[in-house]
Amino acid sequence: MRASGGGTISAPLVAGTVYFVIRLTDSTFQLAATPGGAAIDLTVDGISMIVAKDLPFAKVLELYSRLVDSWSPAHLVPFTEPYPTVVVATVSELSARRIQLISGVHSESMTTIEEEAMKRIEQWGKGQPLRDATATPPANLAVVASSSSSGRNWGCGGRIP
Repeated sequence: MRASGGGTISAPLVAGTVYFVIRLTDSTFQLAATPGGAAIDLTVDGISMIVAKDLPFAKVLELYSRLVDSWSPAHLVPFTEPYPTVVVATVSELSARRIQLISGVHSESMTTIEEEAMKRIEQWGKGQPLRDATATPPANLAVVASSSSSGRNWGCGGRIP
């Protein structure tokens, strides 16, 4: 928490201190000094306060990197640099949607983006080859399609940044 551009922080709060949210409604909350602690009684209103929540970007990216990796065509796993643009985009889209949900925000356009990304992954899992200018085409698409449509989790160690 901090004040923005000449603003002030509500007393007795201190800039840079971690506080814990007590959710009251979708748009209101109180703060506590400890998790599950009592609400802090604010004695002075703040002006232009910025309240930020730490978001688990690295964990979310790892989660969706593993998901995409496990459902990708066998001939591409493990992914190596340069990562196929469509794979990076899919991981990014899914990660952005999850971060948005963690933040308590809902967006119809992000819901649509997530649905399209999941459709892509489902198609890869059924054996549809990943199409990307940086990807090396397999020698035999029929073999790739039959082996990757088995639903097997290829689970190799390649990760997408």
